Amino acid sequence: MMHSCGHYGNVMRFMAPLTIEDELVEKGMEVFERESRKLAGK
Repeated sequence: MMHSCGHYGNVMRFMAPLTIEDELVEKGMEVFERESRKLAGK
């Protein structure tokens, strides 16, 4: 789960359950990286 925090809501926290499978973490990070690059225009 992604959660925004910080004084201005400018920090994102990734809160995965302790029992998450490695493959699911990898897939989630791939999606996060791809979408972050789109937002950054790269």
